[in-house]
Amino acid sequence: MNSKKLKYSKATKRLLDCSDDEEEISSKKTKVCSMPPAPSSLFTLTLESSIAEPEKDSSDDEEEVKKGEQKRRRKVSRAQRDREARQLEEQLREAERSRLTKDTIGPQTEDDYRELLLTNKACSATWIQYISFLLAAGEHERARATARRGLSMIPFEEQQERVNLWTVLLRLEVMYGSTDNAAETALAEACSNADDFIILTNMANIYQENDMLNKAEEIHNRITKKYYAEMDAWVRKGQFYYSTGQVEEARTTLVKALRVLKKKEGVDVTCRFAQLEHKHGDADRAKSMFESVLANFPKRVDVWNVYADLLIKTEDFEQARNVLSRMCCLQMRLSKKLALFSKWRTFEKTHGNSRTQEAAKRLIDELLLKEEAALDE
Repeated sequence: MNSKKLKYSKATKRLLDCSDDEEEISSKKTKVCSMPPAPSSLFTLTLESSIAEPEKDSSDDEEEVKKGEQKRRRKVSRAQRDREARQLEEQLREAERSRLTKDTIGPQTEDDYRELLLTNKACSATWIQYISFLLAAGEHERARATARRGLSMIPFEEQQERVNLWTVLLRLEVMYGSTDNAAETALAEACSNADDFIILTNMANIYQENDMLNKAEEIHNRITKKYYAEMDAWVRKGQFYYSTGQVEEARTTLVKALRVLKKKEGVDVTCRFAQLEHKHGDADRAKSMFESVLANFPKRVDVWNVYADLLIKTEDFEQARNVLSRMCCLQMRLSKKLALFSKWRTFEKTHGNSRTQEAAKRLIDELLLKEEAALDE
């Protein structure tokens, strides 16, 4: 019994001694762990505890870890930047290839046109291309709606661009209008929002192109009634009649024009009608018209030139030679005469022969001698 107690006491003492040792060890560990933990891994902390290193060495390790981490981050960041730069460069290349393709062959899809219109909304040519694209796809209603959308986006100050788009809309209404008076309604709207002289003139051409000659004539009558003092209004009406084979109506139009136009404009309009008469009517009558003008206004060198050029163009070389020689004999400044001499020489080189060339040279030399003699006096 006593021996058991003794054994128990010894065992108890050993346990107590062990407990004291553990407390001492625990106390020692607590002292070690009470230091501020380094921001490294648990393995590093255990290693520092087991190896009794000074605090200075621990700080150096932390600094090395930080430097290593920063270096690794810099490497990752640099690699990422390089990768992003390559991606951006490739995107820019692709965008440039796409732009060059569109510049070369033009937009091919609705998205292409919409993208183009974002930066070219005031350009009528872009809208007209888009409208043509829709028409090719049979989208007539959408084409008309797009024309109106373009008119709402082109600034009012861009009058020429608006006139271009109004003309397209009028053409669409004539060709695809849902009602008989759709074109007339659009015309009235266009005239109130743009230059009505140009709009009416374009409308007359549209009607003529679509063989609606009565409507085209009505528009021309409307123009000459409102703009009777404008030579161009009469010339365009004459062009309409001549080009549609209504020669007598064209000649009557010239008579009406000469009644209301000023004298200088009367000369110009007669020359324009003479050219049309030569092309669509009677060539001899056209020559008579030119001769009549030159008889009354012999110093109109511009008329002489138009007459001579018309004869050369139609290969009436003998008559052209006659006109050129008469031109050179006109009383005018030497500088103007020299230009006429040059024109005659060029004509003879191209369309003459040795005989006519020599005759032209002899006459020009005589005229130059007269000019020199006049200067000496």
